[in-house]
Amino acid sequence: MNIIQKLKLLYQLNQIYNLWEKLPMKEFFASKKALALTLGVITTILINVVGLPEAEAAKVTEAIQILFGAYFVGQGIADVGKGKAQANGGK
Repeated sequence: MNIIQKLKLLYQLNQIYNLWEKLPMKEFFASKKALALTLGVITTILINVVGLPEAEAAKVTEAIQILFGAYFVGQGIADVGKGKAQANGGK
């Protein structure tokens, strides 16, 4: 990769960063839950694109759903605990 290509790539990354900074839902996309949701969707899509047999793809997709479901429930419980701790003055 020559210096011109590197500069173009750097400029494009800067443009993407500037768009990210202007995004109205930036806080939402920066959250752990949104990241987990995005990762789960992308993983599920990739499993189906890779071409696993139907039975294996169904098993892996089900496992991903269970793992991410458990994560969301656990994170929700943690968020409720944080809210109560803040309401009690951090105790």
